[in-house]
Amino acid sequence: MMTTEWLADDAHQAFREFCASLKPNEDLNEANTRARLIDEILFTVLRWDKHDVLHERYVKDVGYLDYEFDRPQCSLILEAKREGKTFVLPGQNYPAEPVPFGLIATECKEAAAALTQAQSYANQRGARYSAISNGHQWLLTMTFVPNQSVEDRLIYVFESLDAIKSHKFRKFFECFSPICIRANLPSQLLLDARRAPAPAKLSARINGYPIAADRNVLSHAVGGVLQLIWDAIDGDQDNEMFLRNCYIPSEPSEDMLQIAHTLLTQRASTDEQLAAAAIKPATRKSVLARQERSDREQPVVILGRIGHGKSTFLKYLRHVAAKDILSKKYLQIDLNFLRTPATAAEVPSFIMGQVQEQLKTYKIKFAEDSFVRRVLKPELIDFHKSPRGVLLKEKPDELAEAEVTFLESFTNEPERYMAHVMKFIRRSHHKSVAVFFDNLDRRGDDIQEQAFLRAAAMANDWGILVFVCLRPGTMQRSSASGVLDTMSPRTLVIPQPNIGIVLRKRFQYASQYAARTLPLEAYTHERFDDETERQLPEASSFFRMCDQSIHRNPALAKQYEAVSNGNIRKVMDYVRKVITSQHLNTHKIIQILNSSREYTLAAHETLRAMIYGPFIHFEPNASLFTNLFDIWHADPAEHFSRVLLLDYCQRHANSVAKYGFIPVTTLHNYMAAIGYSANHVTDTLSLLVNRDCLEGQDEYRDRETETPVLGEDVRITSLGSFHITTLVRTFLYMDAVTVDTPILEDETRASIKDSQDIRDRLKRARIFSGYLGRQVEHLTDTDVRRVLSDIFSAVANDITDIEEGSKTN
Repeated sequence: MMTTEWLADDAHQAFREFCASLKPNEDLNEANTRARLIDEILFTVLRWDKHDVLHERYVKDVGYLDYEFDRPQCSLILEAKREGKTFVLPGQNYPAEPVPFGLIATECKEAAAALTQAQSYANQRGARYSAISNGHQWLLTMTFVPNQSVEDRLIYVFESLDAIKSHKFRKFFECFSPICIRANLPSQLLLDARRAPAPAKLSARINGYPIAADRNVLSHAVGGVLQLIWDAIDGDQDNEMFLRNCYIPSEPSEDMLQIAHTLLTQRASTDEQLAAAAIKPATRKSVLARQERSDREQPVVILGRIGHGKSTFLKYLRHVAAKDILSKKYLQIDLNFLRTPATAAEVPSFIMGQVQEQLKTYKIKFAEDSFVRRVLKPELIDFHKSPRGVLLKEKPDELAEAEVTFLESFTNEPERYMAHVMKFIRRSHHKSVAVFFDNLDRRGDDIQEQAFLRAAAMANDWGILVFVCLRPGTMQRSSASGVLDTMSPRTLVIPQPNIGIVLRKRFQYASQYAARTLPLEAYTHERFDDETERQLPEASSFFRMCDQSIHRNPALAKQYEAVSNGNIRKVMDYVRKVITSQHLNTHKIIQILNSSREYTLAAHETLRAMIYGPFIHFEPNASLFTNLFDIWHADPAEHFSRVLLLDYCQRHANSVAKYGFIPVTTLHNYMAAIGYSANHVTDTLSLLVNRDCLEGQDEYRDRETETPVLGEDVRITSLGSFHITTLVRTFLYMDAVTVDTPILEDETRASIKDSQDIRDRLKRARIFSGYLGRQVEHLTDTDVRRVLSDIFSAVANDITDIEEGSKTN
């Protein structure tokens, strides 16, 4: 429910003051009195802006309208009966809930006639609401309600000013205030249909729904081998051979790699000079003069959206681009934040624990007495020269105990002690240290910010190079909150890679991998079993066909880019699902390839696998796509709210001013003008955000750890764009969502049945599309009707093309 407390309370106080100013025994039939009462309530109490209200507007064949609210799209017509005979409801109390029009017609014919006249005016002006008032009594109803006679129309009745003041003001405010009218709130109160649940879907009549799509034995065997190879490759992304063959740095990424390599070279050079200065103290002053902040660093931020390749960028940097300098001159510490720590409070201990454990792999025994004394040798010498050291010089036992206490003052503060350890590593091991914060961008904001603060402290206090993967949203918030003001991190921006090129390279590598033509270092896992080994040549041919299909049919890459919103990890996961799907006839494809014929995957083959997932029928929770025609209530207009929101966002996607972001309030106003309630619009927007069709200013969160939340602005994603520009216009999609969409017409619902026969499904899709076309008639906006008509025309053409194609085959 929308929040109206602050306005309603102020308005209620103004209404009480207004009622106290009324004179007793005023003549209700006097036109001027009625006008004064109505004007006071509209403009002083409810705070309508007079510029938004037209008085006495003339409408051809109708006459003069007393009040017309909102311009240019009229939302409410109020007939005040300023002249001639007015109406007076009988002196009785009406319920707080709306009552049928028939009751009013029985009890007060004048009121029924006035309301009918107001509805006629409202129909002419396209207003959603019709109302009448005599100053003391107010009635409000919907101008048009689909599938409902006028006699059954619901009406809110406010029978007196006393009733409004004592117990009905909240409802009165929700019916007549500008904020509630514009949010379409009265429709929730007046429409029984919108509160009634939608009827059962066809899926509810399918036994065993959702039914798993079983593969035939041959396709299952082929798909199993393809999955083994794909998973083996995907799980070996640290392999240098994989990175050299599959990582495709764009021109900006190549620049970033060069910058990172330079930073590593400079840090190693500086550390070598500092180590030399430590050995030859006489030269230390000159070194520090050239390197004023040589013992300090700022974190290097790898910036990019989730799935754009930040982790792969770091892997390529470490194992290929900067392998030479990292292997010779660095100790490398890898901090993987994918699963741990669980909370932001655990970040410092997690980092320190990982650093300590990984230093052990380099045989640095930082906790042993001999190592501690070597690390803190300069400090220990100074201690011996201190008054306490001199005092205990002739007392060896006490001096030894004092030394331990002194050393523990360092080791008991891990952050302070580790700074000395890092300096010692530079001096004695002649190595620099690089720490890589990987997968941090996949965690929540609190963990990201805490980890970034620790990274900045480590770089600054320990004098090491720290690489941190972050999302742009986190970086922006940290900058806005002042976290970055004193840190000035160096930033390397990773752009979205070309999905088509990435796919081709991965398919080529998979083909070579299966053909056993790669160097031995590419094969780090155990050999497959004998049966799998025998099928590897066919798997190699299949992956080569996939590569050629991406080249010949660019629509395939666009599909993967759309469903993944450019997230490479998701792309690879969806490829695995497609090549192992029952809806892709891999056995048939292999047979064609074995006969030395070419095969190119069609867009509808991969799209079908994405739509249906592991089931025979469309299942909304398992599909990569969203049913845009699903409804929660028995309201025909609900069929189109998702479509219309995506269409609006698509049309404004190229807005330069806000990078395609649209205020949620703007979408509410747009949908309210069409006839949708505020609650319904909020629920629909939340669903579209949750289904990745829309996104907020804080770009995609990681679905594994975070749930998207509707914010103040949204914009359409590539997935949402694919839905509204392509998917919704196809037979394949319409056919799929038919089983998942409630049908409000009894006859149509009975005619739509489950079938796997293509001829039956084509016929069913025409029936379903026709049904939706009839529901469009319940919307009055001509632009909206045109948008929806265009969609259904495209579907009809696609069905016709398929029917014609089936005749020629």
